[in-house]
Amino acid sequence: MQGYNAYNDRINYHDLRLLPDLRKRIYDMIGEDSSITYYELALKYGKDTGRFYIDALSEESQPVKTVEIDKNTGFPLELLCGIAWSFRQKRYSSLALLTDALQAYNEELSGRYIPNIWTNELKLIGSRILVQYEYWDDELEDSREEKMLLQADNGSCFTASELIYKIHNQVCDKLTNDDNVFFEGLQMFERDDVNYPGIPLLFYTSRQLKLILKIMNEMIKRLLGDKFSRANNIAKSVRSLQRVPEKERPRIVKKAVFNIYVIGSIIILISLWVYFFGNEVSSIPIGNHLEGETFRSRKANLYLHLLVPVFIPLIFIFGIPLLIRNYIIKKIVDKEFPKDKKLQ
Repeated sequence: MQGYNAYNDRINYHDLRLLPDLRKRIYDMIGEDSSITYYELALKYGKDTGRFYIDALSEESQPVKTVEIDKNTGFPLELLCGIAWSFRQKRYSSLALLTDALQAYNEELSGRYIPNIWTNELKLIGSRILVQYEYWDDELEDSREEKMLLQADNGSCFTASELIYKIHNQVCDKLTNDDNVFFEGLQMFERDDVNYPGIPLLFYTSRQLKLILKIMNEMIKRLLGDKFSRANNIAKSVRSLQRVPEKERPRIVKKAVFNIYVIGSIIILISLWVYFFGNEVSSIPIGNHLEGETFRSRKANLYLHLLVPVFIPLIFIFGIPLLIRNYIIKKIVDKEFPKDKKLQ
């Protein structure tokens, strides 16, 4: 699907390695070398992904709540969420060694580890599961998806550590130089794999998205800065604001933002959006109900569903109030700081 131009703007953004120029700009903004991986970046700011897990999992460190069960298949829609692990480690020669490492890893990050928290859900999926994962292929310079069929040793059901052990030894070699190494759980596909009917099909996702979001948040902070920086940025597009002394600009901007016409336009536009598109948005399939056999195809389908009822209206919902705000700023400046008044 990535070969089609219609999808490039959506698919490419799932990994910054597909956009090297953007990746370099983002890393330059945070003062980092764009050639290092997310994993190396995590190591720099805390042992393994400790700092990021602590920030992200503070609420998840509590016992995992009972998950939703699919009414048709009887399978849980997610597994092992809240258990932290990194696949960027050596292959483990025994289940016992990985079990000890898994417990130590989680206790170091969150202060607790409850290995039997997923016992009931693991019993529901039985002794055989199919797991899909994604990794970066250097030769293709693109990501690839593969599946692995796993069998429980006791012929009945997996334990949490056994399942992670089997996944780890299957994927660790492929993920050696990959950023997609931080385990965050397994999500259930809505449909079976055609080659393995009746066997639960799950896909593995990682925590690199949280790290990307932290980088993006840092980038936004640097771009926007404090209230004076924001006001000065607005002055670049609203030239009349340049006549106002810098210390007065935030006040003018705030006064315009809270103007009744700006607030009113936002309320009206959101109301119109809900009126015209509310039912369409509420009927959009999400999660495992999306069409597509792979995670990538389902994500593309979601973007297509959101294009008309969400993305396009957002242009107007944000754009029109901004135009009104800029007009109000100009009127306020013309009244309080006429052109013949010099800057103090």
